[in-house]
Amino acid sequence: MAVRKEIIVLNGGGHKGVVKIAGVAGKDNRARVSCSLDFRPSGASLYLIGENIAQIPLNDVNCEVEVPFCANSDTGCVLRSSSLTMFGGRGVKSEMLARIEAWARDCAAEKAKVSAQKNNVKMTEERVCECKVRQPEQTGVTRCACAEDGKNCECNKDCNADAEQAEQQSAEVCEQPKDSAKEKKAYVGANVSAGVNPLGDWTKYDGNNFYYAIKPQIDEMFICYPEDKLLGDTVPNSKWVRVDAVDGFYVVGLLYDESEPSYICYGVPQYPVSDGSARRCPPELENMCVWLPVGSDNEMDGYWMIYQSARTGEIIK
Repeated sequence: MAVRKEIIVLNGGGHKGVVKIAGVAGKDNRARVSCSLDFRPSGASLYLIGENIAQIPLNDVNCEVEVPFCANSDTGCVLRSSSLTMFGGRGVKSEMLARIEAWARDCAAEKAKVSAQKNNVKMTEERVCECKVRQPEQTGVTRCACAEDGKNCECNKDCNADAEQAEQQSAEVCEQPKDSAKEKKAYVGANVSAGVNPLGDWTKYDGNNFYYAIKPQIDEMFICYPEDKLLGDTVPNSKWVRVDAVDGFYVVGLLYDESEPSYICYGVPQYPVSDGSARRCPPELENMCVWLPVGSDNEMDGYWMIYQSARTGEIIK
């Protein structure tokens, strides 16, 4: 498939850039990409989003590369670093970010799968009898140095079987990346040999990207625990999960500014006070939390909530 020739303007964080995409003559599903920015990026990645996703590391004002990419319709672009996100093209921002996250998870899973297979082969090879030697001028009998003189090694058969199994598994692992690339054509990346972290360079905390530093743990919680729909309906532009604990439960949530998280929230429930006294937050949360009523007929009155800045991790009261 041919790649449509496009010029895309990137905007975000007070910066601008231009991305030019063109097909490579005589090469289907290849694109020549040039990117020009009004600043020098550090550890940034440019993502092209079409029929597949291509990731291009950026470390200079200007960049020109050739990558595997296919786009018959509109192309979206996202530039992402530890402190900056820029968007371009006609794609919806939230949808482009969701596709990037799904692609990153698939890349990480594929990498872990191949690594596990290689480790399995290595362990199998180590199990092969290392003391096995072929005695010269004998009738093809394979012996182990640990065998008693004049006797065949009883483990000889097992050693040969392990060696054959290791050789066969090694060949399968060598073929695995090629087969996986065919099956996952929609997730072909660029410059894989450069050792680019598939989860993105923004996963390391640099003092200005707290949410992305803890994002793997947050994502895991939103997968493992049930959604709290009551809080989602109560607080606009948010999503929540309910985490069961030994002595009750608490909630974890994200507040969004458009598609970007602005606050990470943690809340403990407040139940009605039987003696009619005023509500009081838990002593360990004093000077840290604020009251959030849920406006419901449920047994709870609301939550004592802690808000953390998604950018700095600072507690906001």
